[in-house]
Amino acid sequence: MNYAALYQAVIFISPAYIVNAALMLLWFIEGRYGLKDADPPLSARMFGDHRTVAGVALIVYAAWPIGTYFGSLLVGAVYSCGFLLGHVGSSYLKRRLHYKPGGRMLLVDQLDFALGIQAAYIIAGYGVLPYLPEVLALTLVIHPAADYAAYRLRVKEVPW
Repeated sequence: MNYAALYQAVIFISPAYIVNAALMLLWFIEGRYGLKDADPPLSARMFGDHRTVAGVALIVYAAWPIGTYFGSLLVGAVYSCGFLLGHVGSSYLKRRLHYKPGGRMLLVDQLDFALGIQAAYIIAGYGVLPYLPEVLALTLVIHPAADYAAYRLRVKEVPW
């Protein structure tokens, strides 16, 4: 096992896990304090009710500075846009395939933001991450575990 690549993968994807957890917390707080009406969906028809204006703002304002840690403001912007691309893109795909809001779509639910970040890196000309397999393997373990923990803590309605 290449521990250096595993370490790089953890460092690279950790900000995305933090932002994803912050999104769950935002959704929980909005529901708990009756703020859902104050945070309109981007487009309920295209992305579902859970992809909101505040969620997008949180992704941009949290992922960008954290992503900047990896090099420059531009790298931070690419990281942020990639997270958003994956997160909102998976919702769009699920709506087009007629999945119910909160419906489970194996692999897509777990890998959306990791693949979105990678796609943005390719589009921006940074290429494929040399530790992409490690990022995907970590995400397939950590993301479902975090979702299940949030479900058990009643922060999420479903365990995925």
